[in-house]
Parts: sequence; structure tokens; C-alpha cells
Amino acid sequence: MSRQTDRDAETLRVLTTEKKLKEARISGTDAEARRLERRIDDSLNALGYGDKYKGSQYGH
Repeated sequence: MSRQTDRDAETLRVLTTEKKLKEARISGTDAEARRLERRIDDSLNALGYGDKYKGSQYGH
């Protein structure tokens, strides 16, 4: 896979995980919300945005 394809796939992962995170927060599933936040953090780090999003809406 090309680097751009990898980045696109990782970006899509962030977007779909954010949707699941919102649903988990609405349903009150704290453990699931924390797991999804870590997944988003991992994806953002893989995309090279880790430091940029420190202190973001995910509370890190």
C-alpha cells in the first residue's frame, strides 16, 4: 500500500471511531469510551498529529 493510502485508511479509522465514541458517551459506557479514546490517540499518533492534539476534546 502507498503511504497516502495508509494515511487515508488511518483517517477513516479516526472518523469511524469518533462516531462510536460519541455513541458510547451518549449510552454512558465509560469503559468503551476510554478504549475508543485510546484508539483515536493511537491513530492520530500514527498520522503524525499526536502532539498537535494533546489536550484536545479527548481529555489527554
